[in-house]
Amino acid sequence: MTVFDLLKQITDGERAWEGAAERLLHAFGLSLLVPEVYYAQVAAWAERTHLGARFVYYRVRPQAASQPPTLHPQSLVHRLAIEPASPFYSWIAYELARRFDYACCENMDQFRREQRAITRNGQLKAGGERHEKDDRRTIDDRTSYVLGWSNDAKIAALARQERDLATRISAHAAQIVTLKREVEDDNKVYGLWQQLAVYVHFAELDWKSLVASIDRLEREQEELAAASALLRTLQEQLRALGAAQVALDADHAAAAALLATLVEKLRTAREQLAQCDVLAAADETIRALRGVGCVA
Repeated sequence: MTVFDLLKQITDGERAWEGAAERLLHAFGLSLLVPEVYYAQVAAWAERTHLGARFVYYRVRPQAASQPPTLHPQSLVHRLAIEPASPFYSWIAYELARRFDYACCENMDQFRREQRAITRNGQLKAGGERHEKDDRRTIDDRTSYVLGWSNDAKIAALARQERDLATRISAHAAQIVTLKREVEDDNKVYGLWQQLAVYVHFAELDWKSLVASIDRLEREQEELAAASALLRTLQEQLRALGAAQVALDADHAAAAALLATLVEKLRTAREQLAQCDVLAAADETIRALRGVGCVA
């Protein structure tokens, strides 16, 4: 049986000193009480067994009734209760009085005066020289309390702690998911940077200039295609005009030939007319001469 099974946390009306008592008596409260009849067996078992933890036990010898040491009027021991029916009652009462007779100090003036003292906030003073204050846990952290006959308050505190830890674990899990997502995104970006490392010149990556050049060439192609269509139209018109010119030249040549023929015919007709005129005049002369009798 451990000491804390036999100690009430604090007597009624002294709850303000509960945290301080827990700090002072924590290690003692976790100690195992071994009756003399079992001492040899426990010692042998502890010797041959690797416990993996710290184990403190007390050999409780049968003892004659003795007067406990005189306690300080404000001793913390006065604020503690022991299970009355416990067979270890006398031993625990004696040990408490011998080892934990600390004056409960309400102010620092008293604390400085006392040889063995304790404050509500858990500061200890022993032998007038050694001082200790263990704030690794808050003074009211019931999850670490060990004294008392009932552990209901500790169970409730542990349940609250479990709920708080579950909430924190959920929050951390969500944060981990978010961080993993960010790491994945960063890895993707890092991979892209690695891919970029193979390019020496920016021109190899300047896709905007390439797109602009493609657009410009496409426009030039469209313009050339439009110009080519116009060129074909003009060429067709030129060929048509050439053909018309040839036809006109042929018509002109024909007209010229016809004109030459007509001119020649006109000249011949004029010559023939002139000859006719000469003949007519000669004929007129002859008739005239005949009229006068000159001609037979």
